[in-house]
Amino acid sequence: MKHTKLLIFLIAACWAGRVSGQVNDTLVVDSIGKVVANATTEATVSFFYPVSGPEKLVKSVRSLINDKLSELSCNSENGKIISFQGDLSNGHDVATYYANNNFRLLQSDTEGIDANGPTFSYDIYSEKGWESDSTLTMLFSSYYYMGGAHGLFSEIGVTLSKRNATPILSVIDRSKTEQIQPIITEGLTRYFASNGALTDNSDIKSLLFIGDDGLIPLPVNEPYFTSEGLRFIYQNYEIGPYAIGIPSFTVPYDKIKDFLSVEAQAMLP
Repeated sequence: MKHTKLLIFLIAACWAGRVSGQVNDTLVVDSIGKVVANATTEATVSFFYPVSGPEKLVKSVRSLINDKLSELSCNSENGKIISFQGDLSNGHDVATYYANNNFRLLQSDTEGIDANGPTFSYDIYSEKGWESDSTLTMLFSSYYYMGGAHGLFSEIGVTLSKRNATPILSVIDRSKTEQIQPIITEGLTRYFASNGALTDNSDIKSLLFIGDDGLIPLPVNEPYFTSEGLRFIYQNYEIGPYAIGIPSFTVPYDKIKDFLSVEAQAMLP
């Protein structure tokens, strides 16, 4: 059954079609949203968009939002993602572009479907996460429903260095995947325990897709900085079946610092 709205998109829907200023530590942002819908199809794009602040950081965050909206969107041609090519200073144009493109693709898939049937939907949302003196984290999520028992939800975060206004491309030192296994196992244990699932290490591995080396892989998307520590998130089907959800956990900085890249270590609060 289709989710009517995930909580994150319930919030986003309240912003759609209006703008309100919000002052953050560094950036001034506006909440911008666009919904395009008919009886069988709905596409929603909502985000907090920088309107003023340090010029280099404003441009970098706008570019990041455009890149991630493109990656998360249905908008592609011959396998190539097509991003918004207009003026990134106009957040309304950005939202309209992605909402319209997602709607058109979804609408083509609803042709001939009874209007009383399921509503196909694609919702994309972005907001500012945690900001420290040295870093700024942006959060991105999407929910895609094309019929059936459930849709697909994704959530990622990207941490930028405020000093040079660029994303930290490598947060974890991936050469230490084997050494970091106890931390990953402990984090997943907490995740499964909070969901009432099996909690000892052998049972956890039995729930996951584990390679011949027996190692739990690091998330495809880099973990990101939060006020409580480094946040790890695995997407649907990344390390296990849909039933396990989106495994996630946070590791305090003092426990994870030795496994960070040199660049990420320099950004620790």
